[in-house]
Amino acid sequence: MMAEGFSYGEIGEKVQRTEKTIERWCRDEDFVKLVEEHLARRKNLTGDLLEASEAEAARVVSQVVSGKLAGTEAALRYKAAVYVLARAEKLLGKTPPRTGLMALTEEEISELEPKDE
Repeated sequence: MMAEGFSYGEIGEKVQRTEKTIERWCRDEDFVKLVEEHLARRKNLTGDLLEASEAEAARVVSQVVSGKLAGTEAALRYKAAVYVLARAEKLLGKTPPRTGLMALTEEEISELEPKDE
């Protein structure tokens, strides 16, 4: 909950402890270590999911660029794929090559998206 921005008071309410208790826990090395381990596991799970989705996201982007996928569904899938690739880049520290779609400007990318008629 701390990682999500909740205050000590809000956390205390949720776990039925006082704000002072939460503050004391946060000074306890063992507690801090457990929280860090939990956050690391959570980050690893997220990273694993993103890595598993990267290939499919790249395939969708390729299909949109090549014209094999078009229309409203293609636009939605394209946006989702770009989001997955961007999150993977940020979370996993991967930098995709600046070729193909990634080398396009925002204006060029918007031209690929279907227009409302």
